[in-house]
Amino acid sequence: MTSFRQQASDNASAPEGLSPVPLVSVIVPVYKTERYLAECLKSILGQTLSDLEVVVIDDCSPDRSEDIIMAAAAGDRRVRYIKHDVNLGLGGARNTGMRASRGRYLASVDSDDFIAPTTLYSAVRRCEDDGTPVSVFSGYDYYEGSGVMVERPLYALEEFPAIYQVAPDDLNRLFPTFQLKVFRREWLLESGVEFPEKLYHEDEEFHLKLFALTLPKVSVIPDRLYVHRKRKDASSIMDNTRKTRKDMPLVLLNAVAFLRDRGVLDVARPAIERKIERALGYLHFIFPEYRADYYAAMQELLKTFGPMSTVSGEAVASRLDHLRTHTFLDYLMRECELADATATQRDTLMKELAQLRRELGDMRDSSSWKLTAPLRGAVDWIRRARRMRQLS
Repeated sequence: MTSFRQQASDNASAPEGLSPVPLVSVIVPVYKTERYLAECLKSILGQTLSDLEVVVIDDCSPDRSEDIIMAAAAGDRRVRYIKHDVNLGLGGARNTGMRASRGRYLASVDSDDFIAPTTLYSAVRRCEDDGTPVSVFSGYDYYEGSGVMVERPLYALEEFPAIYQVAPDDLNRLFPTFQLKVFRREWLLESGVEFPEKLYHEDEEFHLKLFALTLPKVSVIPDRLYVHRKRKDASSIMDNTRKTRKDMPLVLLNAVAFLRDRGVLDVARPAIERKIERALGYLHFIFPEYRADYYAAMQELLKTFGPMSTVSGEAVASRLDHLRTHTFLDYLMRECELADATATQRDTLMKELAQLRRELGDMRDSSSWKLTAPLRGAVDWIRRARRMRQLS
């Protein structure tokens, strides 16, 4: 295998200082980020590993992003500009970038975020030294309004070994975030895994499909190298989550179909079952206007996925069975009738809630919305349980 140092040296000597095959391709999807795009591109072009190309995909952004991209390309030949004719969403833009990239390795930075100067060098060198197809690193949340940088508990990697072997029973352990990883491009493209277009939580689908299909060894870098910007002009975290969760059954359906076609669905069953249980709780959490479609998608998911081998609690099992065979109106009527539940039903629900609170207790003070989302999703259940306690 060509060493990391030799590969960088060979490419650096290419004519006119531009590598015909760059060591790293960095995908930057762009949509409505003119305020942050220049800083993002500067952080990539200023990497200590200079043998790279930046593949910028303009996903029909309606602002001045195109002018910023063109100016960057005029000043640095490593910037490549691709413009979509129609908006394909974050997943579609990433797919375009993966297909157009030329580098040995593939990375991605969202256009309102930025990375530390040594990010690409550290990630690529670890893959080369370890012989792994993926490296993963940690990150910060940067709150634009206050200027505070917060460590993301969900993305802490100190507990992982330096080389982590992904296994079927822990597919959900490593966070499903495309931007905090570097991939060997040929390996990734050969997998046939792509992102869904115009769906939220596209990372969840991508991660499930790729890791269940390949079960790779992953190089783990505990350093916090990526900075995720929390914009002060964005809608509230809770409202955004209540909107984005509506697509969870759809991305899980896509993952189930993909893995079944390739004969490896059983590998991912434990991970998908846990995600289905979480998605069941989101039904109470998302905005009301999405719930009927969400319910229909959950029904299709359960029928497509088949029987679940493990369900945590009688109350969850009962809700899943009801969802498989009843209409959305039936579901609403059943939820209303829970206020008149029997003592046995109340006891079952209270035990389930007590277990949920124990499992999520260490998340209550977390600053990470991905960690606290399950707590917020359980609010309706907790309130209902309190009402039942008053009735008993």
